[in-house]
Amino acid sequence: FKLANGLSIPNPLLSYQDLLSMFHEVNISTIHGDLNLENILIDPETRDVKLIDFASVRKGHNLHDLLRLETGVLTVLMPDTLSKAKLSPPTVINLYQILDQVVCRQDKVSTIQLPHDSLEKPFAVLKAIREEARKCLFYPEDWSEYYAGLALYLLGVLKFKSMDDIANAKTIAFLGAAAAVDLLKPPERAAQGQASVPASSKDVPKEAMSTWLAQKHSRWIWAGVSAIVLIVLAIGAYLIIDRSRGPHSIDYLCRIEEALTIDISNRAPDGENLLDYYEIGNPELFEHINVIEEIFLDGQEHRGITYVWGAPGVGKSLITRNRLGQNFPGDTCLVKIGNLFTVDSDKLNFEVARTAELASLDSSTEFDSLPALVEVNDFDLDSMLAAAGCEQNGQLVPLIIFDDLDEVSKETSEEILRSVDQFMLDVEESEESYIHVFVFGRPEGFAPWFQDPRRHEGVMALLRVFALGGPYVSSMGDLEILAEEEYSFILGSETWQAKKNDGSAGQLIADYARYVANQPILPYSVRSLSIAEMIVGRTSNNPDDTEADLKAFLFEELLLRASNIHGRPLISDDQYLRILEEIATKYNSEEQMDENGFFSVGASETVPVSDVSGQQVGEVLVRDVLDHSGISYLEPASFSSPRYSFYPFWIHSHLVELSNQRLDENHAYRACNS
Repeated sequence: FKLANGLSIPNPLLSYQDLLSMFHEVNISTIHGDLNLENILIDPETRDVKLIDFASVRKGHNLHDLLRLETGVLTVLMPDTLSKAKLSPPTVINLYQILDQVVCRQDKVSTIQLPHDSLEKPFAVLKAIREEARKCLFYPEDWSEYYAGLALYLLGVLKFKSMDDIANAKTIAFLGAAAAVDLLKPPERAAQGQASVPASSKDVPKEAMSTWLAQKHSRWIWAGVSAIVLIVLAIGAYLIIDRSRGPHSIDYLCRIEEALTIDISNRAPDGENLLDYYEIGNPELFEHINVIEEIFLDGQEHRGITYVWGAPGVGKSLITRNRLGQNFPGDTCLVKIGNLFTVDSDKLNFEVARTAELASLDSSTEFDSLPALVEVNDFDLDSMLAAAGCEQNGQLVPLIIFDDLDEVSKETSEEILRSVDQFMLDVEESEESYIHVFVFGRPEGFAPWFQDPRRHEGVMALLRVFALGGPYVSSMGDLEILAEEEYSFILGSETWQAKKNDGSAGQLIADYARYVANQPILPYSVRSLSIAEMIVGRTSNNPDDTEADLKAFLFEELLLRASNIHGRPLISDDQYLRILEEIATKYNSEEQMDENGFFSVGASETVPVSDVSGQQVGEVLVRDVLDHSGISYLEPASFSSPRYSFYPFWIHSHLVELSNQRLDENHAYRACNS
C-alpha cells in the first residue's frame, strides 16, 4: 500500500502466514522471558535503573527479550516522542531504514541524518538493542532471523486492548512491522558456503527435524540476562538524558575525581618496601604464589595456569622481577613476548611482522602497528619457549612466566593463550611433575580468548585469575617508602646509596612525599608505578605546579610511554589526539558512567577521524582506540559487554578540557581542584 508521501511498503498482514512458515536456525540461551518496560524501574532522583521480575527466566530463543524490548520502545515510548515533535507515525519507517543502514548493514556513513532531533534518544536505544542482537544472530550478518521475528512481535501487539489507550501505538506497530518486512532480505547462505536449510519444517520428516534441531539449537553462546543490562541502561537514558549545551561539562568527572582523592595522614608507613604494599593490596594473589612455591619445594606434583591482569603501568613487571622466582632458584623462565616478537624474532621458527592494529574502518588512516603472526597456524609455542631459554638439560623449567601479552596483536595474544591451554592439557597427560605458567598483561589482551566458547573445559580447573592493584599510599610514611623505592630504581642502587651516605637523599624523599600529598590527583595516580616514576625529579624542580600543569605534563609522558612501548602515536599527532578527545566527550555524562567512571562501549560504536582542517575523513571503532591507547582500563568483569575507564581517571576531564579549548580558543582550562 502507499503512504501519504507516495512511498510504497508491503502490507505485513499479507505476509503473516509466510513469516510463520519461515524456518530459521537459532541459538538457545538463558532469557529473562518477560522483558518489557514495566519491568524496568528508574528512580528519577538517584538515576538508578533496575531490572525486576525474573519469574519467567528460562531457556529460549536468545532474541526473545530483545524483540520484546524493541516492541515496547516502539509502542510505548515512540508515540509520545512523535506526538511532542509533531511527527507523523510513518516517521518510524524512515527511522528503521536508517537503523538498518547504520547497524545491520554497517554502512560507513559519515553522519547520521535523523528526521528530527527529538529522535536521537529513541534511535540510541534502538541502536543499542540491535547491537546486542547482532551477538545473538545464528549467522552474524543475516538479519532475516531478527526482522522476521520483529514483524511477528509488532503484529502481535495489535490484539491487545491496552494498546488502544496509547494514541497511535497500534498504527506505529503496524508500520514498524511493514518496515521490518520490507527490510527482510533472503539469506544468501549458498554464497557464504553455509549449509542450506529447509524453508519450512513441513519439508522434512518429523524424526529428522527433531534430530537436526537438537544439534543446532543446543549452542549456548550468549547469556541473555546479563547482556540485557546495557539495554536497560539505554532505556534509562531515553527517559532521563538531557542534551548538554555550550562547553562540555566536567562537573560529574570532578565529583568522581574528588571521591578518588586520598587524604594523606602523618602516620607511620604500612610496609617496609614496595613489595610489602603489593602484598597488602593483593593478598589473594600473594597467598596463591606462596602456595604454589610450597608445593614446588615439597616436591609435589602440580600443574596450573595463572592469569594476572592489571592497568597500564600498574607494576606487573615488578611482580615478575621481584616476587616470582624467589623460591625457584634457577628454575624460572621469563618470556618477554614483546621482545621475542621483535628483537629476537630471528630465533623463532615462525614468521612475525608488524600489522596495523588501530586504523579507520576504511583502512585509509593507520595510527599504529603491533607485532603479529604472519600465519596463525604456523605458531609454535615450543619454539617460543626455546627462544626464551625455558629449557634446562632438555627439560622445561617448572615456572614459566609470560609478560607483555598486550604488546602483540589481539589475534596473536589469543593464539598464545590458546596454545598455553593446549600445552597444559598435554602436560596433564605427560610425566611432568610440576609445571606452572603465569601470564601477565592488560585485560584487553586476555578478553578474546578468555570468553571464547571453544576453550576446553579441562583447562578451567587448572586456571586461576587475579586482578593486580598498585600500591595504596595513605600516609607520609607510605609516600616516603615509595619515593625511596623509585629513586633507587631510577638512579641505581649504588648511586642512591651514595646519596644516602652524603645526606642528600633525605631532601629528595621529603620533596617527593610533600609534592604527592599536595596534588589531589597524585595519591591515587601513583598506584600506577609508571606515574610514580614520572614525577621523580619534578617534585624538586616544580614544587608549585598547578593541577593543569601536572595533568599536561603527565598526559604527555603517558602518551610518550605508550609510544615507546607499543608504537602508539605521540601527543604531537593532532589527528590521534582529536580522536581521544572525541571519545572523552562522547562518554561524558552521569547517565553513561558509574560512580567509578566506567562507561559501556558497544561493538560498533565509532568516533570520527578528522584531517588537519577538522573535516571528517572516516571513522574508527571506540573499542580499538581504548584497547590500544595505554591510557584506559577495560573492566575484567565486563568482557562480554565491555566497560572502560580512562586510567588514571583524571585523563577523562583533561581530554574534555582539551576538546573545549579546541572548540573555543578563549576557553579557560578548568581544573577539578583549583
